[in-house]
Amino acid sequence: MPKLPPAGFAALVTAIAAELPPDWGVRPPTADDPYSIEIDGPAGAGIHIGQDHTGRLVITGCWPPSYGTWYFHPREGAPTITVRADRGPLAIAGEISRRFLPAYLPLYAQQVQDRIATIAREAATESLADELARLSGGDRQHNRAAFSAFPPGMSIRGEIGGPDSVRLTLDCPAAQARAALQACLDVK
Repeated sequence: MPKLPPAGFAALVTAIAAELPPDWGVRPPTADDPYSIEIDGPAGAGIHIGQDHTGRLVITGCWPPSYGTWYFHPREGAPTITVRADRGPLAIAGEISRRFLPAYLPLYAQQVQDRIATIAREAATESLADELARLSGGDRQHNRAAFSAFPPGMSIRGEIGGPDSVRLTLDCPAAQARAALQACLDVK
């Protein structure tokens, strides 16, 4: 089957969305890619429908956003199905409901949980960087979970690897290094 013209493709995707459960609705296509339309679903889930060079519809999932153009996407097993465009909206919606959604929705829910955990981890990391910068009398380094301080006779640099991980670089006299090392070893 030849590729549908942009208007025909948009009309088909709108008709497919109408055959899905009521909590799914088509998002208007963008002018930069008329062959890429999304159907928004519950709790941020979404279906991306494209059309390949043979005219088949390619159905993939939309994933939770992170920063910029990066998304929380499963490392493996992200479902994709293809369906002939000439099967009609009801049959295509049935294929999406039967073959795509059962695989996609649990993975989407897991990616949402991963996103929530990542945001919490990043907030804890930033908070620790702020705390250690204040404690050292130093400054946070912009756009990084790091700090530096320069008390008399020494320099302290810290890179925060996570809410429970700090890499410290201490440039100081030997007596202070011994005391710092002993203090670290005494913490249980």
